[in-house]
Amino acid sequence: MGLLDSLGKLLGNNANIMKILFMLLQQSGGLENLLSKLQRGNESTRHAVGSWVNTGPNAQISVPELENALGPDTITKVSEQTGMERQDLLGLLAQNLPQFIDQLTPDGSVNHNSHALVTQAQEKLDVPRL
Repeated sequence: MGLLDSLGKLLGNNANIMKILFMLLQQSGGLENLLSKLQRGNESTRHAVGSWVNTGPNAQISVPELENALGPDTITKVSEQTGMERQDLLGLLAQNLPQFIDQLTPDGSVNHNSHALVTQAQEKLDVPRL
């Protein structure tokens, strides 16, 4: 089963949600940069992000924690690209980002395979290049 199949099952086969998550990933400069940005948040945010990467259950993240960790520029850019209101976007991200990151790091780390999966998925979903 491929990454898109796994993500599709988790996200209710909603291609729009997947595109938005991949846009965030792209806007952040890739998986490592997104994780680094998120882990600069408070201790609760760092714990949540660590749980997404590591094997085991995924901790949730609150909208304010996510907003703080991502920063206003990233949120504004993704909001403009998607046409979504900021709060709607943040709610969608807070709900779906844990499973998304978990699927991109199936062995508990970011590796070359993660990059290949992301590139392949972005091409299949026709995510616009920024």
